[in-house]
Amino acid sequence: MFIDELNQRLNSQVQVVTPNQVVAGILVEVSTASVKIRTSAYPGYNGAEDVMIRIDTIAYVRFFL
Repeated sequence: MFIDELNQRLNSQVQVVTPNQVVAGILVEVSTASVKIRTSAYPGYNGAEDVMIRIDTIAYVRFFL
């Protein structure tokens, strides 16, 4: 059910919280094992970065409308 909800919100602005990190960006991919978040580029660095987060480490996901 959690994965289904994430799949319905692909391309949405999200914040994913794990015990070790908080990642904010666009939800670009969801699988049964992980999610991929495209983070914003930092000034002076090349482009955006894709961050993979394992599903079993996610504490919660916040969606921004």
